Amino acid sequence: MRRLILPFLLLTGLALALEPAPNPDKPASVELALTYLSPPFPMDKALKEALSGRKHSEAATLLAALDKSKIPGHAVGDHGFLMAWSLLRAGKASEAVKFTAMVEKAEHAPPTYKALTLAELYSADGRHVEAAKALETFPADAQLWPRAMLARASALRYAGNTAASKALYEQLAARPDPAEGSEWALLNLAQQAGKGSPAAYPLYRRIWAYYPTTDAGKQAETALKEYPTAATWQESAVRGDRLMVANNFQGAVTLLQPLLPKVTAPSADACRLWYAYGRSLFKLNRLTEAADVLGPAGTKCKGVRRRPRREGPVHRGQSAGAQEGLGRGRAAVRRDPQALPHPQLRR
Repeated sequence: MRRLILPFLLLTGLALALEPAPNPDKPASVELALTYLSPPFPMDKALKEALSGRKHSEAATLLAALDKSKIPGHAVGDHGFLMAWSLLRAGKASEAVKFTAMVEKAEHAPPTYKALTLAELYSADGRHVEAAKALETFPADAQLWPRAMLARASALRYAGNTAASKALYEQLAARPDPAEGSEWALLNLAQQAGKGSPAAYPLYRRIWAYYPTTDAGKQAETALKEYPTAATWQESAVRGDRLMVANNFQGAVTLLQPLLPKVTAPSADACRLWYAYGRSLFKLNRLTEAADVLGPAGTKCKGVRRRPRREGPVHRGQSAGAQEGLGRGRAAVRRDPQALPHPQLRR
């Protein structure tokens, strides 16, 4: 399906501007209205490229400069919708609010995108009850669902319904890690528990392990400095794996190298650590060191099963994949640099 409509999306640029950045752990869904396969009003090449490239500030500037007399009446609301969407994503919510009435009248905006945009506009205008209501029936299978639920939880909290807000954050946080938006749900729950409190510690540590490169991850790392408890090597193995997936190979090596003497017996966590460390060495072109880790680990990890912990889609089948890479050993690494595939990155 996506292959069939991709040429149209590339031609208009509009649909790609609305679609969130690709998530490698979740196939991109196509939920754009068919009328958005072609622009509802004239767009030049520069505007299409700004929209498709998610250059939100540039897109907003170009949209504002359009000759309004050339926008047909039925598309005025859509122009306002795109203006609001671009300004919101450019961090200019106060400027976007003036387009609220136009967004409400947008005829061609996909329903989920319109609902989220209206909720964000209402919240920016202090209309938190209306913002929460706009997302009350948001479909759970929509690609924007995590973002919409974060917006609704925030609106509920500002509206004074802290119990409903907390329940929604807990619903988001209950998904297997890593999952889109979970880091912010966890951070809000930790802050509600109280910075420095025992109840907040596992939440901060979970963010630290699974979401190390995010803004929430950086905030969690700072918050954890108030606790005397150090991360377990198992938690560090998860963080090292996530750093590797994010192509922060040196960060993974620096984190995991001191832990190697502590990890001798094979387990799901040990195999994750060895694989993340060895593959990161390999990507840093330290091939001999990589082979020295991955060769023995391939033997040790044979038959080890993944531990059923907080492992979301990115870890689905990782143990088997890690064993595949590990099992090829020293000779394979030296013979063929592609002999260490990471199955999640190939998908």
